[in-house]
Amino acid sequence: MKGDNLMYVKTDDDTRLWRFIDFGMSCITWQGMKISGSSWFDEKRTCFKKERDLAQLYFYIQRYLNDYLSRDLL
Repeated sequence: MKGDNLMYVKTDDDTRLWRFIDFGMSCITWQGMKISGSSWFDEKRTCFKKERDLAQLYFYIQRYLNDYLSRDLL
């Protein structure tokens, strides 16, 4: 998961409705349904792997959003 795989649509009252986009090699299980952008995630593969997904998100934040984070937080 990367930050650029999320978008939002603003409603008339400025509410943001978040959307996942560009599934590519992504996979998510939602309400018991597996949604993926490729055939890589067959029935035997797990969509969410903490060691993979959270590490990727952390890397993205540190690499591309570093200017927005305080030294203490980093």
